[in-house]
Amino acid sequence: MEPVTSIGAVGNSFRAPAPDATGRIHGIDAWRGLVLAILGVVLHASFVLEPGLWRGVIYGTIHGFRMEAFFTISGFLACRGDDRPGWIERRAVALMIPFAFTAFMIVAARNIFTHPLSWWSDTSYLWFLPVLMLCSLLPRWTPSLRLVIIAAPVLSLLFIIQSAASSAIPPHVPDWVTSIVATPYYGLFYLAGRSIMTGRITLTSIHAYVGLIMLLAWVTALFAMPDFYPAPTIPMRIASNMARSLVGLSVTLAILHHAARVQRLRWPMPQLSRAAYTIYLTHYPIISCINLILYKTMLNRHGWSIFVALSVMTTVSCLSIHYLLVARHPLLAFLLNGRPIRREAVARPPDPHPPEWKYS
Repeated sequence: MEPVTSIGAVGNSFRAPAPDATGRIHGIDAWRGLVLAILGVVLHASFVLEPGLWRGVIYGTIHGFRMEAFFTISGFLACRGDDRPGWIERRAVALMIPFAFTAFMIVAARNIFTHPLSWWSDTSYLWFLPVLMLCSLLPRWTPSLRLVIIAAPVLSLLFIIQSAASSAIPPHVPDWVTSIVATPYYGLFYLAGRSIMTGRITLTSIHAYVGLIMLLAWVTALFAMPDFYPAPTIPMRIASNMARSLVGLSVTLAILHHAARVQRLRWPMPQLSRAAYTIYLTHYPIISCINLILYKTMLNRHGWSIFVALSVMTTVSCLSIHYLLVARHPLLAFLLNGRPIRREAVARPPDPHPPEWKYS
């Protein structure tokens, strides 16, 4: 990994420290572990809460910026290596091998307990992997912030088309099929990450304040109008999607601005960051399994205590899978994280009986 001492010519307020010996940028790692991993667990665990205001606020708040931040960080990191030979091939392995393996394991496990058989429908949460693969094929373009601000609300209308497409196809078809429609929207954020990395988009403390103000306004709107997101009518859905796109953009810029100032990470952020990919891929099936157990063993499986317990149990389970299995076994690291299997990791021990001895 080539050293990076700064992130473009971005003025005096967005200058990142050089990566460490492993090529990591600490602030990006911190937010990747928080935004991509833990908030995903909280988002999906929130469905054990009783339907109502608080569940809607938690869901709407996290969903208002999480995936926008994910794709921006992905584009930011990809900009450091997407001009190298073989990058697309390595990207395909890193994204599509875990996608195929995780989907296969979910379908296989699901069909052990389901009659009639349930194909693919439980793999909807993996939609981000094929969309990210498509984003990786985009030209290395660096849009200006003004263009992103104008285009993001317009492209957010693709979610209306996605919703219509989802209602038109059979219910067993997973959402990752129709989510491809939203690729231009998330691709814009992916390219915005490139612009931030190269310095085309300059970040200052103003972006941090705007991000905070927009997030507070979004949360206030969710409290004041519980049906604002997701909205029940087409006009409200258009307004909420456009508003969400601006909230997601402003909060993402604030996240990147803060990430540049993180000099080092404290426990448990490094541990969460290293396991972020595993957490993202495994947390939803684990939540579903725990929910199934709660459904069969408890009369009341809703409430804040169940929500907290489910979030903690899922996080601990995902970390255990990563550090006890994925981090220790190269084959699992390849199948679940897309890491290349190094030859020395799978080399056979020397044969104590060379071939000429076996048949003498």
